[in-house]
Amino acid sequence: MAAVSQRGSLLAHAGTTLKANREVVMAAVAQSADALQHADHTLQADRAVVMLAIQHRHKGYVLQWADPILKADRALVLAAVKNDAGAFEHVHEALRMDREVVMAAINQSGFTLSKVAPLFKADREIVLATVRQCGNWLTFADQRLKADRDVLLAAYHAGGRHALLCYGDPTAANAVLDEIEGGKPRAIVDTPSSDAPPLRRT
Repeated sequence: MAAVSQRGSLLAHAGTTLKANREVVMAAVAQSADALQHADHTLQADRAVVMLAIQHRHKGYVLQWADPILKADRALVLAAVKNDAGAFEHVHEALRMDREVVMAAINQSGFTLSKVAPLFKADREIVLATVRQCGNWLTFADQRLKADRDVLLAAYHAGGRHALLCYGDPTAANAVLDEIEGGKPRAIVDTPSSDAPPLRRT
């Protein structure tokens, strides 16, 4: 156990008995969240073991190795997405339709808007929370909200005129820019081509 306490990845080379030993696996997961993938399936279904793994920063993806029952555990899933929005990809389908879970993931990383159901892309509060982080993520919003003044203002303050001209409704975006910049000249920007700067993601 001393070995996995220092280097959790060594659990991959442990015998079947050790991989099913709760104390050994807890020690390995405490050192490295990725060790969860090497644990016996009975321990991948152990709530305390999985909770320990998802508490590692930016390790939400380890939820993929948890037992399906735990992927549907609302409290555990909320803890996972609040720590790392990457966990959202691995939660049970029912919880992907849970607004609180979606908002928690969005608050951790607005890029999550690209992965949510259309229902949430049209949710004004969720979209506002997204574009306040990165104006370019306006691209993932429902078309109706791309013309929403408050959404466009938030996107402008986070991403500048580029966010509005590239991803907002053209008429609404120009109206907001006139309001903010007082008719300041601006270039016409078409829909971004394949060589346009990539969207920033976290």
